[in-house]
Amino acid sequence: MEFESSSQEYDQPKQIYSTALHRVHMEQSCGRPTTPKWQHQRHIIAASRFIIRLFKCNPAYQCSPMDPNAPNFYEQLLQFYEIMGNSCSISTINVTDIKQRIETIISRIKWKSSYKADLCLPEIAKLQLLQLFTTAELREYETLRCHLQERRSRINLSKESRQRDALHAMLGYECLQLRYSALRNTLMLRWPHYQSTISESYLLLCLGQVGYYYKRLQLHEQRLRQFGEIGRELSICLLSELHLYFEFCMRQREEQNQSLLHLFWQTRGILHRFCWLLQLCIGLSCRQPLLNCLQLQLNVGNEQYNKLLESWLLAATQPLLARISNWLVSGELSDEEFFIVTHKDSNPTHYWQSHFKLVEEQLPPFLNSQLAQQLLNAGKCQDYAKQFLGLRLNATLKAAELQQQLSQACVQCYQQLEQQAVEQLIGQLERETAQELFIHLNQWVPTPLELLSKLHQYLLLTDVQFVGQLIELLEPALQQPYDYYDTHQLNNMLEQVFNGCIEPLYVAESFYPGHHCWQRFLLRWQQPPHWLPLIGHSLAQYESCFVCIWQLHYADYVLNERIGRQQLHFHERINFDDSSDVRSVRDRLATFIQQLQDFMHKLRSYVLHDVLDSAFQSLSLGCMTAKTLDDLLQIHGAYLNSIYCGILQGKQCLKSQQYLGELYEIIMQLDAVQQKFIALPFNQSIQSLESLQNLRWYCQHTCDSIDDLAKQFQLGLSNFLLTLYYTREPQFVALARRLDHHGCYEQKYTQLQQVHTFRFQRKIIADH
Repeated sequence: MEFESSSQEYDQPKQIYSTALHRVHMEQSCGRPTTPKWQHQRHIIAASRFIIRLFKCNPAYQCSPMDPNAPNFYEQLLQFYEIMGNSCSISTINVTDIKQRIETIISRIKWKSSYKADLCLPEIAKLQLLQLFTTAELREYETLRCHLQERRSRINLSKESRQRDALHAMLGYECLQLRYSALRNTLMLRWPHYQSTISESYLLLCLGQVGYYYKRLQLHEQRLRQFGEIGRELSICLLSELHLYFEFCMRQREEQNQSLLHLFWQTRGILHRFCWLLQLCIGLSCRQPLLNCLQLQLNVGNEQYNKLLESWLLAATQPLLARISNWLVSGELSDEEFFIVTHKDSNPTHYWQSHFKLVEEQLPPFLNSQLAQQLLNAGKCQDYAKQFLGLRLNATLKAAELQQQLSQACVQCYQQLEQQAVEQLIGQLERETAQELFIHLNQWVPTPLELLSKLHQYLLLTDVQFVGQLIELLEPALQQPYDYYDTHQLNNMLEQVFNGCIEPLYVAESFYPGHHCWQRFLLRWQQPPHWLPLIGHSLAQYESCFVCIWQLHYADYVLNERIGRQQLHFHERINFDDSSDVRSVRDRLATFIQQLQDFMHKLRSYVLHDVLDSAFQSLSLGCMTAKTLDDLLQIHGAYLNSIYCGILQGKQCLKSQQYLGELYEIIMQLDAVQQKFIALPFNQSIQSLESLQNLRWYCQHTCDSIDDLAKQFQLGLSNFLLTLYYTREPQFVALARRLDHHGCYEQKYTQLQQVHTFRFQRKIIADH
């Protein structure tokens, strides 16, 4: 079956009609003499455009302009460039000037034809190139034509010389009868009288066409070597095709009495094969993966070409399969181009998430994005075990065996266009590798659940007893101004009290804005070296959660411990029966503190039980059911996200977090007001009216400050509750209802919703 090409660059033959071949056979068998005049147009009209152009570009081809078979303007222009290309060293014709004349005339024709291609192209074809020459240019042009034609009488070449010329033409070399064209490296006739018949000219050009394609494929073979390892494999495949053809030509050289017609019939299939190979090589580019380019050509030709293309695909895939096998078995990447790359400058704490990256544009046709991700995960497990655990995971297959199985799966993928075999092989390898890594990780100390439990206990401050001891220990240093924060001092204090019982825990510094050192306080956990690449990217999320939970604990400590101690001390020092003003301060303090304690108790219960305990239960259950490291990390990520969102750290809760911080600040201001009031000299007797008036003034001022703080608290609480209702999240709405036990703020939120709805509707009506 013939392969029909549509390449416009090389004008491959589309069909050889039987009329011309019948004439060839008759002329060679009967030996009919030909006229000395070279009138081939009516004989070769059925030839391919490639052959026709070679005839019409030949300087020997001349015809009367009145002849219907005469060359049109485009063909005359090709002949002009052919003559000038071969005579540029001796010609004085100004080619640039002639080009300008041609452009001027073509512009006029375009303008008259309203720039319509179907109208102007036929008109341009009617032009006569020689009419654009001056007399001197025309005379010199004809002189160059005659010089180039090598005009002489027909010479009688021996049969051996003609056969040698035919073999040279098949290999793309110049010979006595053929020379290179000036336009491209095609072979054209030197002079028609070298051939005894018109058919001989035709057959010789057809053999030269095969040689031209042979030369072009040699150039593409050299170009393919520059396209990396896969390109070098393809160049070997192409070189084997060219080597077979060269051996064929050498066999024809050894045989005698081989006619041109016989060589033509033998090279006809080779010509079509070379056409297809040339079209295939032209489509290959370094801008996109070579395997994808080849895969797109499958099922474009006939069965013979499909088999050839499949063999090329399989051969070109072998280097890639070798790299894939090496990656799956040992987790090693080569320096060759691969669809998995590493970030050399990536942060070690983000190893598991972003150290390796898929290059989607480089994926081979037998891998989709999901399969490539599974393949990346399997090799990443090998690399992690080798780099951070110091061990090599046992692979069920060796690299050579795995490459063979992958090769068989790729054959099925190319032939049947399905990836089932590849999916099963890679999926099984990924599961086995991931499960083995997880087993090894559970054998190390600490185990995953032990480590995550420690982080939950100390970085998320779920150990209430530890938090109380910590604040009580560091309270003098934490009350210092913001700029006096000293991590070295705090770490020494931590070490003296806990005596290294919590060795990985240390004090760091946060950059949360504030006025005191407690607002800069931050605890970190020294991660084991093999865990840092796994959860290192989550440490920022842990720190953000720590800051939020730490503020809650510290505000609760100030409210229930420090203010409580001060009240107890206050009651021991003062006899409230002596002054009604002091009793008024006591009562207002007690009422406001009770409100704050009720609020903090409910908020603390929500954070510790509803958010932290619930998330840790899910984490513990997930750690027991996880089978791979990715499963565990996914469960840990969900655990952290649930806490992060539950404690109002999400984007939709920014306002809620701001109002909550203002409520904490009210507790700190209340502590300052109480300390200032307690610092008064109540133990001294009131001896004068002035002292009594001062006491009344201090008490009244303290009551006013407490009332202001109570109003600020009610305003901040209302804003906080409304923002919780506004999120419409079930857990936040439940928290708001718990804090708003009378339901008044929920009713206000509903009323505000109605107001906004009516306002929006009125705006729509006004716009219309």
